[in-house]
Amino acid sequence: MNTSNTRLDDAVRFLSQRDYQQAHRCCVEVIQQFGPHAHAYFLLGIIHVEIGQIEKAIALLTKSNEIENRSITFAYLAKCFALKGDMQQALECVARSPVKSLTRALDLDTVGVSLSRVGLHEDAIAYFEKALALAPSNPQYHYNYAVSCKFAGKFELARKHFEQAIDSEPNFFQAHFALSDLGGISPENNHLARLKPLVEKVKQGTVKELIFALGSTMEGDTTNFYIYKQIQDYHVTTSTIARGISVGNELEYTDEITLGRSIINRIPFEASLKS
Repeated sequence: MNTSNTRLDDAVRFLSQRDYQQAHRCCVEVIQQFGPHAHAYFLLGIIHVEIGQIEKAIALLTKSNEIENRSITFAYLAKCFALKGDMQQALECVARSPVKSLTRALDLDTVGVSLSRVGLHEDAIAYFEKALALAPSNPQYHYNYAVSCKFAGKFELARKHFEQAIDSEPNFFQAHFALSDLGGISPENNHLARLKPLVEKVKQGTVKELIFALGSTMEGDTTNFYIYKQIQDYHVTTSTIARGISVGNELEYTDEITLGRSIINRIPFEASLKS
């Protein structure tokens, strides 16, 4: 039987597969067959968040709340307003989605990131801690938590969770960048051993280009040069991102457009050594 719940379950499945067209079709079918439906509008809002249509997402999530106020919907509205840079609206939505009202790790992480984006890292920490309690092996949650700890001045806690993110996902480049930016690296105390799998992939010929994007610090530059020396005899292009992100700025909070431009305008690594 083609019930609303069945079609919405299908929408969630398509959404997880990034098949936004099919997910959209399932939600629209539910609304057409069963009338206004809070969760259908909610999922339509999530689809538009995923494809970057934030204003449309806000309208759909607001429509969902008009049918039924839910903490989870306010959580994603907070994300949308944070992406827009509308701090007041984001905080109003956060107030409607307190930690105790959210039971899924993804929703808790979403609110945490929203608070981080508007600079409220101390407030974000509680959301990240509960998200990690529910999903302790998720590297992205460890990373997001570490970012807020870093900005809140909890450097050792930040270091611990950046390291846990890398342990779970060795190619997590943002976490490598953040660790190098924390400093405290020396010839005796470093993370070079973690880079060996990357060097091996280059030697196997499975990597065509390696883009360096570590912090513009002595530790970051030294790490870049170490990797370069390890792979320079192999047929792989090496480059470094253009400094479209200001020196000392955080890669973890660089917007996608600026980061994309920095990658597009990347320069050969050898040229960066001469500059």
